Amino acid sequence: MTNTLTIPVQLIDLALKQSIQPEFKVFLGAKMVSPDYFNAKSAEFNNLCTLVGFQRRTVLKHLDHLVKLNWVGFDKRVKRYYIRSWTYFRSKELFYERASVSFQESEMTNFRVFVAGVIIGYKIKKQEYAFKQLANETDSYKLKINKKIRKSSRGKASKSVTNNRSVTPQDSDPHPAVSNQVPGYNGFSNARIAGLLYCKYTNACNLKHDAEKAGYLIAIPRLKIIRTLPAPDYSIRHLYNRIYGDDARKLRFSTEFVDGVKTCCLVEQLHDEIIPLIPFRRVRYLKMLHKKKLKEHKHC
Repeated sequence: MTNTLTIPVQLIDLALKQSIQPEFKVFLGAKMVSPDYFNAKSAEFNNLCTLVGFQRRTVLKHLDHLVKLNWVGFDKRVKRYYIRSWTYFRSKELFYERASVSFQESEMTNFRVFVAGVIIGYKIKKQEYAFKQLANETDSYKLKINKKIRKSSRGKASKSVTNNRSVTPQDSDPHPAVSNQVPGYNGFSNARIAGLLYCKYTNACNLKHDAEKAGYLIAIPRLKIIRTLPAPDYSIRHLYNRIYGDDARKLRFSTEFVDGVKTCCLVEQLHDEIIPLIPFRRVRYLKMLHKKKLKEHKHC
C-alpha cells in the first residue's frame, strides 16, 4: 500500500466536470491499496473501504460505475478489478497537460476541499502566466511602435513624424494587450470559482474558505476606494445605484488609512486575491509519451 500518489491535474478537472467525484475518490483509493488488481473478497478491498470511508455496498456501486466509464477494468471470469494506469488515460486523450499534484493518504478525509484547492490553485497559476505574457506582449508592442517612429524620423525632412499620424503611439490602433485592464493581483470572483468547480455559488464560497483553512491557499480581501467622505452617508447609495446598477451592491463604507490618516471611505468590494500554496510539477514521462504518439501519428 502506497501513501502518496501523483495525480494529473486535468484528470481531477475531468472528474469534477463529469460529476464523478466520489467515484474518483474510490479510484484513487484503489490505486493506493493495490496498484494492479484485487477482488471484492480480498484484504485490499477491505482496506479500500476503510481508506475512503464508504460502506462496502457504496464502494461496489462506485466501482461498477468506474467499470462502465472504463476507468477500471473487470474480469468476469475471476471477478477481479484492474486499476488503469495514468499512461492509459493519456493514451485515450482524457488529459494532455503534464501538470500534476501530490496526493497524500491523509487528504482522503478532506477530499472535496483538496480537489477545490487544486483546481483553484492551478487556474490561478495559469492566470498568473497569462498576465505575464500579456505584459510582455504590451512591452513588445511599445517597442515596435517606437521602432516605427525612429524609422519614420529618418525619412525626408519635408515629412515630419507628427504629420504621419499612423506612426504615433496615441493615434495608432490600440493593441488588444494595451486596451485590456490587467489587475495588480491574481484572483477569481466567487461566481468564477463556482464555474471552475461546477457547483453552486454558495458551495464555491464555502469550499474556498475551507481550502484556506486547510492550508491549500490564501485569500486576501481586496477593496477599491471610490471616494473619501467626512462621515458615512448612506443616502449616496441611491446615486451610485443609478451609475453602477447592480454593481452598487458591492459598495461599502469602510475606514481606511489614506496617506497615513484614518479616513472614512466609500469602497467597492473586489474579488479576493488568491495565493495558491499547493506545489505543482510537470511529469516527464507524460512528455515522452506525447512525443511517442506524435511519431506514431507521422508514420500513419
